[in-house]
Amino acid sequence: MAIIYEDNPIKMPWRGGKPLNPNSQYNKHLENYFFLRRVLENPKGFVEKHQANKEMVTCQKKLDYWSSRRGFDQAAANVETDRLKKLWNGK
Repeated sequence: MAIIYEDNPIKMPWRGGKPLNPNSQYNKHLENYFFLRRVLENPKGFVEKHQANKEMVTCQKKLDYWSSRRGFDQAAANVETDRLKKLWNGK
């Protein structure tokens, strides 16, 4: 059972094409982070809590990866972080 991230994702080889925008990818995983944190705060059982903990590790790795890519704009990421904090925390 995966909430967002599969335990053993299929690794597809890079086939070229348009490179991904690091900021949009970071924002996607940041929203996943807030969702997983909400699941951890209100789990429906041990299995869901355990799975959310595992996926939080994956999510953090993805956030670290995208924030280290060339072209990542920390100022834009901070704006999105603030927006998501307000959305998910209700403040």
